[in-house]
Amino acid sequence: MPSTISQRHRLHGERARHLDLCAPNALAMFEQIVEANPDVTLVRYFGRSLSVSEVDQLSDAASCALAAHGVTRGARVGLILQNVPEVIIAILAAWKLGAIIVP
Repeated sequence: MPSTISQRHRLHGERARHLDLCAPNALAMFEQIVEANPDVTLVRYFGRSLSVSEVDQLSDAASCALAAHGVTRGARVGLILQNVPEVIIAILAAWKLGAIIVP
């Protein structure tokens, strides 16, 4: 792990240079990351880590569960979670359906 802020910015800059920063939304940018770097660790939390592709798969499953409960484009999804990896998964799941997260 890079030790200084400038080293971290350089590292992230290298990864980000392949992204279309004019993508229409954050979900489109995430999809680009999934294609370009599926095995990169996206989340580390108390010894648990999830790769980009794992988060993508979990959010796909969560979006199916939301859809089964009637969530559609434009629906508001209430999100009551602490700062845990599931927050990212839930946000992506809602976005994949075109729903809006309400914190």
